[in-house]
Amino acid sequence: MGTSAEGPLEVEARHVDGRPLFLVMFASLLPARPRAILVVACARQLSEKVTLELQKERAAREKAESELRDQSLWSALGTLVGRVAHDIRNPLFGMLATIDALEAKIGAPDVQEYFNVLRSEGHRLNRLLEELLAFGRGGRARRREIVELGGVVGEAMRQCEQLAKERGVTLKIVHRAASARVNADEEHLVQAVQNIVQNAVQHSRPGSEVAAFTSVLKRKGGGMAVCEVWDAGPGFRPEDLPHVFEPFFSRRSGGTGLGLAIAARIVSDHGGTIRVGNRPRGGAWVRIEIPVARERRSSGPSE
Repeated sequence: MGTSAEGPLEVEARHVDGRPLFLVMFASLLPARPRAILVVACARQLSEKVTLELQKERAAREKAESELRDQSLWSALGTLVGRVAHDIRNPLFGMLATIDALEAKIGAPDVQEYFNVLRSEGHRLNRLLEELLAFGRGGRARRREIVELGGVVGEAMRQCEQLAKERGVTLKIVHRAASARVNADEEHLVQAVQNIVQNAVQHSRPGSEVAAFTSVLKRKGGGMAVCEVWDAGPGFRPEDLPHVFEPFFSRRSGGTGLGLAIAARIVSDHGGTIRVGNRPRGGAWVRIEIPVARERRSSGPSE
């Protein structure tokens, strides 16, 4: 009989009726406990099934541990980024106020160009700080309530109308479900969808369309409210797909790489998932799924 730290140890045996049985020994995979030996006498088919189930359990545990480490890392990074952005904000406001005061005092046409550049760059820094602060806050909800996902998507689209108009992009919403109610911090969820739509608009060509589809997936133990955003841009590079939700990862000139990272943190905090991919006919899609809110049953009038 051989030995193995991970897999089963198999020894062929014979049952009294002549059928082949196998003595299988499994080493416990739980590191926190003393290794225990489980001895199972079973047919080969059952042995293989048990082995497969143990492998699946181990893979699922390792994935969960990896996700937990990632969440802790991004949470710590978000806290640090938020504090730094907050400290930078006050002196930046002071600089912008000084620029306004100098412009009002000097008011010379030949220096107006310089004031415009200073103010423009100052506002660009301020927008970056807003994104950094949003990333620092992450998806931490302040107050949750039952909201319609369709209303959330509609408000997110409304806030992207000006950007879409500037870039010559049409916005469209298609509701494939009459109702998709979720338990959410509405302001944060609007921000997540807005970031996704804004990213889609920024990568779309003029004259194209960005569409958002809402639906409900029925699953055992509860449904999922779905919002999927399509664009007609160049799509994601295959090598970039594993990195699109990482903070500060961006291929767009002038992009901060925080929009989708913030959206991912918010969706995760709501118990949901977010995925991306490319459409067969061109363009990208981003899909979020959030658990449907469980409706409270009325107990009825008391007698």
